[in-house]
Amino acid sequence: MENQPHKQHINITTEELKLFIEKSQELKNSRYYKELPKKLSFNINFKDKTGTNINTNIPDWDILKAFVVTFRLFYYEKEPIYLPKFFRYLKDISSDSANLEAIKSIEKQWNTILLKSPIQLILNSKVITPRELVNLFIYSDITHVYNKKRREKLRKLREWNMGLTDFVFHITILDLSICILKTKSIVERELQIGGV
Repeated sequence: MENQPHKQHINITTEELKLFIEKSQELKNSRYYKELPKKLSFNINFKDKTGTNINTNIPDWDILKAFVVTFRLFYYEKEPIYLPKFFRYLKDISSDSANLEAIKSIEKQWNTILLKSPIQLILNSKVITPRELVNLFIYSDITHVYNKKRREKLRKLREWNMGLTDFVFHITILDLSICILKTKSIVERELQIGGV
């Protein structure tokens, strides 16, 4: 008998499905999510006498911190509503081809967002991926503030990349949140057709 890899099925409880829908709705209704597209801006001016001037407009830090408390539930692997776990689950249970294609597309988008940013940040000649950036913010500046090594790396990254560091973090969080909300729609459709 041939040894074939065993496909591990993901189990998600009804409570986790409800929590996923509830918390994704919280993200959508948050002040941060509503204000971010209106407030987020980036401007570079080149002037002969003053040189390069970079201006960013980003949401208030306290609004961001409140948002990240909920966002982290979808981002951190040990949380019950970790988004990649839901990708695997939905691909496993979906009998609707449109839902299946949509979830594959969202998963690809999620992974691409975390892998490469349209604006590259550099520190010590090394490109910082959006995943590294999100981890630096969440696990040093917002939570786990005792991690001096990460805090120092984020400080240097901010210093080296001027206003771009915070700007790229915000666009990354916004794009990832859109993936979460698209997935919420698929979870709701699967609930309606009895797939979950």
